[in-house]
Amino acid sequence: MLLVTGSVEHSRQMLRRKSSMFDDSTSYAALLKERLKEVSHNIVGAEPVLPEDDTYDEVVKSDSVTLKSSIVKLKYANTYRMESYKKFQVHLVQARAEQILKDRVTKFNYDPEIYSPMSVSLASEILAAVKEMGFDRYKYIVRVLIVENKGQGLNMSSRWLWNVEKDNWASAVLKTPSLISLAVIFAVYFD
Repeated sequence: MLLVTGSVEHSRQMLRRKSSMFDDSTSYAALLKERLKEVSHNIVGAEPVLPEDDTYDEVVKSDSVTLKSSIVKLKYANTYRMESYKKFQVHLVQARAEQILKDRVTKFNYDPEIYSPMSVSLASEILAAVKEMGFDRYKYIVRVLIVENKGQGLNMSSRWLWNVEKDNWASAVLKTPSLISLAVIFAVYFD
């Protein structure tokens, strides 16, 4: 059947066609806004997400696709914010890392069998403490080095591609008669 714009048949089909899957009293946008009142981001739209068991061809062949508001992929508006709300503060991170080293390391004398796995657990503990501080838009790298103290010097170096304005680092050193522990925390700004 060939439809011509402006024909009587075309206007009858337009009257029979339902404009929305919702009745006139509710709209999808209103339901979505009501569900997302607690979201702090600006939502500019939503895409329906197909269930995993349906393929695209089956959905296209079917007459109607029902959208469930519980399975919606949200699109967030760009903030165009170039800086973090809470910047990385070296003195706070350094004090917290020194406190963790003091609490965990001073209990024992140097033993490579103990401190080799402990350096990994110390790094993860320091990382968790830094993440709890809530510096937004940063990714962290934590390195912990524990060596025996025999009066030697210790130099540690790292090379990175670095944004001087936004990236930062903090270090914490703890010296005991039997060992030297060094923790270095790198905060790399992430857009």
